[in-house]
Amino acid sequence: SLMVTFLDSHEIVAWDIMLWKQLWHQKIRTHMYIFGSMACHDGTKMLLIWNLIDGFDAYQLVDKPNNCLLHICHFQVKIRQNHICQVQFDLDRKTAITGSDNGQVIVWDISTRKQLQVL
Repeated sequence: SLMVTFLDSHEIVAWDIMLWKQLWHQKIRTHMYIFGSMACHDGTKMLLIWNLIDGFDAYQLVDKPNNCLLHICHFQVKIRQNHICQVQFDLDRKTAITGSDNGQVIVWDISTRKQLQVL
């Protein structure tokens, strides 16, 4: 099992909680000082990280040659106010679901980075 923590130094740290061992740490692209929320999917080893400036970022956990996070893409969202919005994976692991600061729920295709539906 994996536990992910965030540091004031704009780093993300991953721990193996079964062994209670630090796996890796690194600085990330997402604006950490305005971090909103995060979703992690064990099956695909992906992270989605929401920020309060311009949307959210998708990262891939890479095991080899060394454990690290690879930035996949950025999803642009117009932010009107600094509200923390949730971000989550759908069951199919191909879509992301986010809230927005205007009350809408947005469904995203992760591979194309396009909005599929706005509720």
